[in-house]
This record gives sequence, C-alpha cells and structure tokens, in this order.
Amino acid sequence: MKSVDEELQRCAEGLDVIAKIISTGDLDYRGGLDLNINDDVSKGVNQVVASYQDIVKQTDMVAQENHDEQWLKVGQADLSQKLQGEKDVINAAKTIITFVAKYIKVHVGTFYHAQDCGNLKLIASYAYKHRKNSSNELNIGEGMLGQVALEKEAMIVNNVPDDYMKISSAIGESAPKSLAIIPALFEGKLIGVMELGSFYPFSDTQLKFLDLVSGIAALGINTAVERSRMQILLEETQRQTKELQLQQESLRTSNEELEEQAIYLAKSEKDLQTQAIQLQTSNEELEEKTEYLEKQRSDIQRQNKQIAIAKGELEIKARELEQSNKYKSEFLANMSHELRTPLNSLLILSAVLAENTEKNLTKEQIGHANVIHSGGEDLLNIINDILDLSKVEAGMLNINIEMITIRTITKIMQQQFSPIAAKKGLTLNINIAADLPAEIDTDLQRVGQILKNLLSNALKFTDLGEINLNIYAADNDNIAFAVVDTGIGIPADKQQVIFQSFQQADGATNRNYSGTGLGLSISRGLTKLLGGKLELESEVGKGSTFVLYLPLQTNRHMVDVAPKKIKITTQLPIANTVQIGDDRDYISKQDSVILVI
Repeated sequence: MKSVDEELQRCAEGLDVIAKIISTGDLDYRGGLDLNINDDVSKGVNQVVASYQDIVKQTDMVAQENHDEQWLKVGQADLSQKLQGEKDVINAAKTIITFVAKYIKVHVGTFYHAQDCGNLKLIASYAYKHRKNSSNELNIGEGMLGQVALEKEAMIVNNVPDDYMKISSAIGESAPKSLAIIPALFEGKLIGVMELGSFYPFSDTQLKFLDLVSGIAALGINTAVERSRMQILLEETQRQTKELQLQQESLRTSNEELEEQAIYLAKSEKDLQTQAIQLQTSNEELEEKTEYLEKQRSDIQRQNKQIAIAKGELEIKARELEQSNKYKSEFLANMSHELRTPLNSLLILSAVLAENTEKNLTKEQIGHANVIHSGGEDLLNIINDILDLSKVEAGMLNINIEMITIRTITKIMQQQFSPIAAKKGLTLNINIAADLPAEIDTDLQRVGQILKNLLSNALKFTDLGEINLNIYAADNDNIAFAVVDTGIGIPADKQQVIFQSFQQADGATNRNYSGTGLGLSISRGLTKLLGGKLELESEVGKGSTFVLYLPLQTNRHMVDVAPKKIKITTQLPIANTVQIGDDRDYISKQDSVILVI
C-alpha cells in the first residue's frame, strides 16, 4: 500500500495542473485528468473541473444574450438613421427591405405598401425575381400575405412550397425553406407588409429583430407619405401664388391700358375741338368749301360716335372703380369710427387705472392696466396703418410740401429712437454728409412717417451691433436717407414680397417678430407720392440697408394726389357751329393757351 505522503503528492500535482489550466484562460477545458491517484481523490478533482465547465457554459450564455441584445439595438438604430429625412415612399421601402434582408442575412425579400383603395402593392424588393403569372398587387385577405395584412399578425412558414417564391443567382435558383411575413403597423394602422425568405429556419433572435423593426419601418413609410403629401401641398400653394401674381399683373396691365385710353380720348377730344374752331373761322369761305365741310362733318360725326362708345365704356368702368373705392373708404371710415370710440375709452380708462391715483391697486393690477393700454395703442396703430394704406391706394392722401431743414428731420429721429436703441443695448448713429443743402422741399410728416417705419424695423430685427442713418446727396437733384442695420437680414426671395400689403419676411403663425406687414407697403406708396423711390439691399445674417431717395425740389403738381375725374364733353355740330367743352381743369404748364371770346 502506498504511503499517505505519496497520495498527497499526487493530489498536489493534480491541483497544479488545474491551476495552470485556469491561469492560461482555457476555462473550456474538456479533457480528463490521469494523475495516477486513487479514486476518491480523482473524483474530487474531476468535480472541480466540472464546476468550472458549468461556469464557462453560463458565461457563454450570458455573453451570447448580451451580443444578441446589442445586435438588436444596433440594427434598430442603423435602420432609423437610414430613414431619417427620406421623402420618397419607394426609396424608403427599398431602404427598409434591403437593410433588413442584409442585416439578418436572408436571401430574398419584398415590401408591399397598403394603398388608400384597400389593396397591397409591391413597391420594393431584395434579390426578388418577378414571375410572369404573379401580380404586383394583392387584395387584403388574398393569400398568406393578404391574410397577414387582414389579421395584422406575423406569420412564420417553414417548408415553403417550391412554386411559391424563388431565390435566384447567376448560376441557378431555388425555393426558400422558411418564410417570414411581418405586418408594418403605425398606431394600429396597416402601413405595409414585409415578406422575407431564407434557406434556413429563422432564429428567435431574427424573429425578434423583425418584430422590433416592423414599427420603425411603418413609421418611416408613414413619415415619407406625409412628407410627400406636404410637398404636393407646397407645390400647389406655390402654383396658386404664381397664378395670383399673374392675375395681379394682368389687372395692372388692364389699368395701364385704361389710363392710356383715357389719355387718347382726351387728346382726340382736343383734336375735335381744334377742328371745330377751324370750321368756325372758315365760315366766310363756306360756299366754296361746302362739299369739303360736309365730308369733314361726316367724319366728325363718325368719330364722335366712336368716342361716345369708348366714352360710355370708360365711364362705366370709372363709375365701377369709383363706387368700389367709395364703398371701401366708407367702410374703413365707419369701422375706424366704430373701433376708435370704444378704443379711446379703453385707452383713457387703462391709463387712469395705471396712474392709480386712488392708490388702491396692486402692482400686478397696475401691470395689467399697462398691458391693456399698450395693446390698445398697438390696435390703434394698426387701424391707422390700414387707413393710411387705403388712402394711399385710393389717392386720397393729403401731401403738404414745404421747405424743411435736414436738422429738423434728424432731431425728430434722434429724440424718438435713441432711447429705444439704448434700451436694447444698440448704438444709433446719424451721419450727415457735409455737402448737403440745409433744406429740402418736401412733406415733413410723410418723410418722418417713412423714416420712423424704417428705423423701427431696424431696431426690431437687430439684437447686436448698431443702427446708422446716413444722409447724403445721391446726385445733384436727389438726397438719400440710408437706414443701415446689423440685424438678421432678409432672404433674397422675400425682398420684394415684404413691400406688399400684409406681407412679412417671417410669415409663419409662430413668427418671432410682431407686426401687420403694412409699414413697408405704406412707405413705398408715400415715397412714390413724394416723387422718390425706396430701395433695399440685404444679406441674411449680416443686416439690411433701406435707402429712401427724395428730390431736393419736389414737383408740387406731381404730388397732387386727389384723383381728377376725366370730363369728356363732345357736342355734335349743329348747323354751322360746334360747341366746345370747358378744358380749364386739364391745362398744364406745357400747353399753349389762347382766350377766345
């Protein structure tokens, strides 16, 4: 019998072997141990090895579960990333079916989109070969795919029939052994159906991935559909806008033609009157020119008939336009009266409340009164803007031309806007060129109204930097007032739109800046009445420059904006005399004038 020392020595050697195996990291050791020790000691050693093997198996299982979980998450994230920003439904479907097929390593795939008419349409595929007798459209409930669409539940099919679907390559084709048909649902609504075929059965991890990405696929397709619809609506809106612009241009052209016709009629009437005078002076030669006069009179009668017809048409259009402007002016005047009466009471009462002479209001109540008063003033300004716009359009705005000093204008601007600029942390600079005359001939109120609007806009849209009002000579006859800011700027496609009524560069309902969009429209109308022009240069992010050009000497006849009704008086000759209409209202400085008594 071997000694106890020898047995202990062999056990120690066996434990050394196990320790070496563990130290090398080979925890998956599957071999037995032949340590030439007795059975009891050998069993103990083998039990230790078996315990380590169990630990290895459990570690492998945890590692595989972590790997599968990470694989699922990465796949979902990658598919979501690929679908971001996609606007085309077919491209989105191609992205989905290609990505899914490659990611889970299957061999063929199709994506059917649920149509509004209630059927399914094949819009994308992966490694799919279309067969002659197969249809690209299916009804809900038709076949396995249609049944999945009807029930909205996935279907896994093994042992797929050979004639159902083919997996093709350059060297041959074969039917898949397993088929997964997965519905893509968005908020319970069927968006489409994915069909995937493989030579091998689908694993639980693959099926779990398909279940997870079906929602992402539905969201991607639904988002692409909505974006496509929004694009169609946007294009339709743009088309309607262009049509409206064409209609406006056509109306403007018609108005210009009417004005040209009116000028032509006035000239024709003047020509007829001249001919009538010539007929009167030729009475002494009547006998020898009777035939000529008869022919002339016939021509005049024909022309009078033509003029009478044209005059009637023009008078009808003039009456319609006059009636429309009258209704518009009366409506605005009535609305102004109806709004101003309660609004003035609102302003007075809110101001009285804000003063708190009785000392019985809290700070919060005083603040509320100030808010009411401020809102009332804003509403009053809007009413005034609408009335000004109406007057400009109707030609009913009074212009008072007088000599005013440049310093008067700049003083008003400095007093009104320097505190506002300082409050916003901006600098307001007024720069006057040295070669300017001291005075200009214009309307102080209207020039001030234009500059106030430009400076108000500059302060509104500028948060950092400075505002400059530069006044200089544009040329020998014109002076320029340039308002330069370092604000947000205006996009090129908005630089003409902002001069239209009720239009702003930021036209969204949630825009960051308030206003009615009337200021620049009124300013351009006033500029035109003053014989000047208003121009804009701007770049987004760098600021804007509005330049008001005004004549140093305003033509007072040009700014007489009260529209004169065209008076056409045509008398048919009676016997040997012709009645001449009174044209004193139409005589200009350039006309030659004689007095006939």
